[in-house]
Formats: sequence, C-alpha cells, structure tokens
Amino acid sequence: MDGAGGAEPLPTVGGTDSERLLEDTLVNSPDMLDEELQLVGRQLRTASGPLDLLGVDGNGRLVVFELKRGPLQRDSVAQIIDYASYLDNLGDGELLELLTRSAKSHEIENFGDWYASEFGGKELSSLRPVQITLVGLGVDPTANRMVRYLANGGMGISLLTFSGYHHNGQTLLARQVEVKAQEIVIENSQVIHRPTMSRKEQVIANVEGWRESWPEGCDLFHSVRDMFSRNLRNPTEGATRFRSAELDDYRLTYRKRMRGPFQWYSNVQFDPGNQVVAAYFFPLGVERCLEQFIELEQVLILSGAILEATLEQNRGIHGFGVGLKSPADLEMHQDKLVAVTQAVYAAYEQAAEEANGGMDENGGC
Repeated sequence: MDGAGGAEPLPTVGGTDSERLLEDTLVNSPDMLDEELQLVGRQLRTASGPLDLLGVDGNGRLVVFELKRGPLQRDSVAQIIDYASYLDNLGDGELLELLTRSAKSHEIENFGDWYASEFGGKELSSLRPVQITLVGLGVDPTANRMVRYLANGGMGISLLTFSGYHHNGQTLLARQVEVKAQEIVIENSQVIHRPTMSRKEQVIANVEGWRESWPEGCDLFHSVRDMFSRNLRNPTEGATRFRSAELDDYRLTYRKRMRGPFQWYSNVQFDPGNQVVAAYFFPLGVERCLEQFIELEQVLILSGAILEATLEQNRGIHGFGVGLKSPADLEMHQDKLVAVTQAVYAAYEQAAEEANGGMDENGGC
C-alpha cells in the first residue's frame, strides 16, 4: 500500500541475493515451510552432498527440503530424491545417530527422547518414509510436471514456491504451494488421490465431522481458537501429540515460535462425548499470572462453569483449564478469558527477555 492508502506495485525479483539468504529466512521462520515443522538439521552432510534443511512434520515424518534461490529445474527433483533415498536406506541406528548429532544445533539434546515425547510415544520407524519438499522462487514447467506426476503416484513430495519483491532495499517473499503431497486411499473399491493432511488439518476435519450432531460445539471450538489467535498475537497453531493420544484428535495447541521453555501458551480441546470445549493454560503462564487466574477461578465457580483443574490442587503442575458448554458460556466469560490470555502473552514475553538476558526464570508476571 502507498501512503495514500492505494496499492503500490512492487518490482519482482527472479532470485534472492543468495541461497543462504533464503535458507536463513526459513530457518528463522520455519512456519513459512510448515506450521507444525520442527527443524532438526541444516546443511546436513550425506553421501550425496549436503542437504539444505531437515525437519519433522506434524505427523512425525522426516522431511527433506531442497532450496533454490531461483526457479526450480528438473535437476532439483533428481537431487532431492537422491537425498531422501539416502536417508531412507540408513539403518535405524545410523539414522538415529545422524539425527541426534544434527538436532543438537536446534536445542534437542536427545532426538529419541524428544521424538517419543513430542509424538505420544511413537516409534522412530514412524519417521519414514521420508517426505520431500522442493522450495524455490518459481518453478519451470518440466519440474512442475515431474513433481505432480510423482505426487499423484503416491510419493510424499511437495512443491513450495515464493514470489520475490524488492521494497525499501529489502527482499520480500510471498508463499505459494504449487503441489501438495498426495495420499492414496481406497473408498468403495475406487482408488482416490487426496492431499496429505497435516495434524492440524486432521484435528479440524475431525471437529467438523461433528457439525451435524453438535453444531454449537463446532462454532464454540472455532471461537476459542479465534480468541487465542488474536490475543496471543499470531501464535503458532498446531496439533502436537502428547501422551493422551485419544484426546489429540480433537486438540490444537498454541505456542510461541521460539526455542526454550517459554513457548507453550495454551490449547483448546473439543470433547464431543461430554459436549464440552475446554480452554487450557500451561503451568508457566498460570504461575506468572496467578492473581488473574485466582480471580478467573472465583468467577467461574460462582457461575457454575466446569473447571478441569483448580489452582489449589494443581498449582504449577497441571495448569488451569475451563470447560465451556455453549457459545453463550464463552460470551459470558469472554472478557475475563481475554484478560487472562493477554496476561499470559505478556508474561511469556517478559520471561523470554529475562532468559535472554541471563536472568532467573522464576521472576513474576
């Protein structure tokens, strides 16, 4: 937009200043690649050469990223398949050793322990087959056709491109998904190709599956999502597996895109069996904003709302949760919930600043 509120066309670029610039940008903002992505390797050495980025997606699959500063060519397709096949052919012990070594640069000390914790006890065999994502500033028709052919055949391959623009001496990137990995399913004896769903997409689809029988609950779930997204100031919304796997099909988690302990804000859970939508806050936020949560607890008790955990019993252990039965419940308590959510956001910002400055993590809100 220009200063008068009108649209201002920006000059496009055919490539970033360097591949390293594109890589640095994506490492700093991995959600530009995938909202649920955890990077576990960068410029990882393989028998076929160094692969650009390596990550684990929301489904617990290993993903190889090949980055090009300009349009993707057919050679890029062969190159990334080479990298993926190398990783896929490693023995389990070799792969774990490689990942443990590379993940330390992303503050993951023990990859096996991290993976089991993050994905509800999944075995490391769930990392494979290795997924593939090509990333570039545009793509030529041949490479596009090849990737579509492989994706339609069931290979876990995706194509992600960015348009580049110059503005005030900077390069701006606009994201566009050209090809999304497909999965092949059999329905009514027919082979059907459909885009592979992320964990977040699966959760939302599962919730929407109850719309006919509990429409108020679906609307309430999305209203709580909106409350968290607005008041936590654009958090990363994803579906991270915890130990209670039966609940994870209906739970989204909100976190700050950063490393360290100050990242988990809250989650929202859809419980169709009890017809409750629960908003939950993690212990760190509760401890740092205790007065606000005590006040909220008293309001909820007086109004007869459902408390998943009381502060007196679970302070600093299980956090704080409240169950809502209908949109009217949320409307009644929205001001208090918003105030608590904003306080949690401010507390996490302060905690992150203290940690970065070498201060004690146990400072107040």
